[in-house]
Amino acid sequence: MTAMRRTLGALLLAVALLNGGAAAAPLAATPAARRADDLLAPRDFDVGWRNAGRRASIDFQTGGWTGVTAASFSEDDNDKNTADAVTSLLLSELRLWSRVWLRDGSNAHVRLRAVGYDFGTPPGFSAPRLPNRGFDLDLAYVDTKLLGVNHRIGRQYIRYGGGLVLAGTLDAVRSYRQRGNFGINGFFGKNKPQELDLDPNIGGPHRIFNGLDVTYQRADDSKLFAYILTERDKSAQPAGISVAGQAFHYDSDYVGLGLDGRFSGHVDYHVEGIYQQGESFALGAGAAARPNDIRAHAGLGTLTYHDDRPMRPVLTAEYLFGSGDSGRLPGVSTVSANTPGRDDGNFLGFGRYDLGIALNPRLSNLRVLRLGASAKPWDDSPDFEDLTVGGKLSFYRKDDATGGISDPQATLPSDDVGEALDLFLGWRFFSDLAWTLQYGRFYPGAAYAAGAADSTRTLYSNVTWSF
Repeated sequence: MTAMRRTLGALLLAVALLNGGAAAAPLAATPAARRADDLLAPRDFDVGWRNAGRRASIDFQTGGWTGVTAASFSEDDNDKNTADAVTSLLLSELRLWSRVWLRDGSNAHVRLRAVGYDFGTPPGFSAPRLPNRGFDLDLAYVDTKLLGVNHRIGRQYIRYGGGLVLAGTLDAVRSYRQRGNFGINGFFGKNKPQELDLDPNIGGPHRIFNGLDVTYQRADDSKLFAYILTERDKSAQPAGISVAGQAFHYDSDYVGLGLDGRFSGHVDYHVEGIYQQGESFALGAGAAARPNDIRAHAGLGTLTYHDDRPMRPVLTAEYLFGSGDSGRLPGVSTVSANTPGRDDGNFLGFGRYDLGIALNPRLSNLRVLRLGASAKPWDDSPDFEDLTVGGKLSFYRKDDATGGISDPQATLPSDDVGEALDLFLGWRFFSDLAWTLQYGRFYPGAAYAAGAADSTRTLYSNVTWSF
């Protein structure tokens, strides 16, 4: 448990970097730095269907990007009196993509990924291992149209709403139909093989997902949306653990409703509410005979103010909450400490949301307020017009003071998890070359014991070349 506590923060950040989450945050704040290919898969999904139609010839497109990320960690266990199990991470990544447009308007898309990483550890500590090293089939799908319905078949990125319930790459079949202002989108899929799971106890996750979402585009360009998502856990029992001793399956259903749009020419908003139900298992022998009913909820609301005045200021406010449970054990796990037969009120989703790089928590038994600002100080300079600087201040509070969160160090019965400061700089100094620098510091609150209340610091730098 101690080793896991000391490496959890570094591992979560490494996974976010591999999935493009934390690394994309500063770049996303620089509009000119957003890659024009399919990194933002929902945008790519729309492009594929919008251009469907008869073509005079076969078109072929190819490209990619490569990048290096260096990260350092300090006091990842919130204790300056103990050695950090992981002190640094050097990650290299190469992605190559190709798309072929056929004469009937359909297209095929393939993206390969090669990842290498090296964790820095002090003497006596073993480096963590992730299943993503080496070559990987990152995306591979076909867009086609059949009986008036658009289909995407293969390995693809799928995101629901703000990404709290689902945001990741699945092997799936997705179908879409637009009728007037209404859009209907449904899919069936499963997680990629050899993927890190929501629960670290599960070595070979096998989860089946089904989803249906409906959108309505209003005359003022705002959008109403609603979705239903189901997840069924078909994962094998962890080796060496009998079902009679501990069951791990986690079956969940989500219903979401939201609205996003623009108040004026300068203020964008997104509001989303989520209800979760399903079945989970309590901690301990005999729990498998009586699963818990899940009764949980979550939501988010965001406001973004942007202006075309000099320096292009952007102000953001985000509020997110995920319900908790007083019997919840600390750490990322599908197992709670509730007695068998008791409702499980802890929210768990299969997505990720940027909640800061120093704590980098999951939205589970947590309420988060984030206030941010960014600007382009030299937007009138041809050499520095795309340089963006900014930061966010985060306030973390437990939903249930006696329950745990994803950080296993927050063990005391207090809702005060702490505060964090994130600063970033992003600069595209050439059309195909970008650099980002981000620093995060987390200040633990009263939920942390005296021996685990030292500030955590994370610094990373990334250089990406697109071609």
